[in-house]
Amino acid sequence: MAATINNLNLSSIVYAQQESSSIEDNSTEIQNSTEDKSEAAEESSAQESRESSTPEETSEQINQEGSNVQVDSSQSQKTSEISYETQLEGETKLKRKQLKFPLNGWENVELEIEEVYVKSGNTLKAGDPILKISSESMQKLLEYYNNQIDAAQAEVEQKEVSYELEKRNAEYEREQAKQSGEMAASIRDTQLQSLQTDATDLAKQIEQITLQMDNYEKALANNTYYEEYGIIDMAEAVENSRRLMENVQRMLSEAQSGSQNVDSATLELLQNMVNQAENSYSLMQEQYDKLLSDYGRKVSEAQTEKNKLQDTLSSLQEEYNDKQEKDESQSIEINKEYDRAILLSNQAEERYNIVIETLDEELNETKANIEKWEKARDELYAMEDGIIYAEQDMIVSSFRYHNGDKIEEQKSLLSYDDAASVLINVNVPQDEIVDWNVGDIVKIAVEGYEQLFSGTVSAMDLERAVQKNTDEIEYNVTIAIEQGEQQLKDGLDATVLCGEIIENTTSEDQETERSSEETSQNNTESSGEDVSQSQVETSQNSTESSTELSTELLPSGGTQ
Repeated sequence: MAATINNLNLSSIVYAQQESSSIEDNSTEIQNSTEDKSEAAEESSAQESRESSTPEETSEQINQEGSNVQVDSSQSQKTSEISYETQLEGETKLKRKQLKFPLNGWENVELEIEEVYVKSGNTLKAGDPILKISSESMQKLLEYYNNQIDAAQAEVEQKEVSYELEKRNAEYEREQAKQSGEMAASIRDTQLQSLQTDATDLAKQIEQITLQMDNYEKALANNTYYEEYGIIDMAEAVENSRRLMENVQRMLSEAQSGSQNVDSATLELLQNMVNQAENSYSLMQEQYDKLLSDYGRKVSEAQTEKNKLQDTLSSLQEEYNDKQEKDESQSIEINKEYDRAILLSNQAEERYNIVIETLDEELNETKANIEKWEKARDELYAMEDGIIYAEQDMIVSSFRYHNGDKIEEQKSLLSYDDAASVLINVNVPQDEIVDWNVGDIVKIAVEGYEQLFSGTVSAMDLERAVQKNTDEIEYNVTIAIEQGEQQLKDGLDATVLCGEIIENTTSEDQETERSSEETSQNNTESSGEDVSQSQVETSQNSTESSTELSTELLPSGGTQ
């Protein structure tokens, strides 16, 4: 690495220029302060003239007046060095590219080179000729393009016909599925309603039978039939008839015993009453027995009917429960069928969209083929002389064709180094790579160039590490250099500057600087009114301008 790069004397020179400018301004003030005071009037007039002038004119006038003052050149040289915290060594490298034949579809035609104009190692400018294709090859390529255009146009016409046919089929399938989806809702509602109706009918029958059973149970429990047949009233009537009969029989018996003087007519009357009472009692007893028999039969019939209703109710309840389970299962199936129909309808819509999208893509792709071949033909027309020209500045690194050669499909026309794309590869230590990112800006010092270049991190290979020794691991980083108007070459030593700027100044330099400042201050005070305020401001402006210049040339360094 050259000493200019390692020591970065460019920054030192800029710093020295700043100090030299400051000393020159101070010497100008000293010269002005030693003028003969007898020329005060002229000086005053000159001062008024400078006050009315612009700062630039004043600075130029001061520099001209102090141009005869001799300054020790050793005072303008500083021993300070400016460096960067990290300096990575590398080498400039031009990006290598391949130049392909500029037209599409040429590989289907045998192209013969009529004449070549370059060879390996040539430096070309944009617009320089590279090679010429024979006119016969150009004509064959034109015929090939025309055939491709005709074939593509025929294919477009065929695609348009099939497009309409397939579109109609897709629309028909979509409408069929859509109608099926709409009918599925109606079918589902009808089937569910039918299941609900059957269940409702069973529930009503169960409710009616349950009510009838409740009536029978209440009638039996409350002796409703007993009261209905008048058993109690009849039993009282039979009891009264029995008592009447017994009373009449007792009266007849007493009369017949002779304890009482009863005539025969009375006895006969009593006998008739007894007969009537006995007949009445017997008749009422028969009616009572018949009522009891009818009552018993009615109760038995009610119990039998109640048992029948119980059996019917059990059967209906079982049927209702089974139907509930079946209806639930059928409802699930019915809803599944509905969902399936709706899904098919939606899928048909999606399939339709996919079919139309595919048809559009195929048709557009076929139409694009026409445009592609027409564009290739137009480019062929534009290359009427058959010569292929360099589209940019380049350095030919490899060119293997000669006059009469056929262009090979698997081989590029030439390999070239892109003069506009300059790269530098550096190895970054593992402990620092975390601070690097693609897109970071760095400063680069290049051998043989005084100014610093700006570079951008374009790639970082973090998968493959470079191990220099057992303790150090580094990663390769590629940086693209911004050249500006400069044309950097391949293989130049370069240094990437990163991190903070480090400035080292010796004690001798500091002492010289303080002495210079004191001398300047004393001369300024002794000159008094002889040195105008405008001159002081002009001196300050010149110093600030020099400082700004050096600051601009000093790179910021480090990663962004």
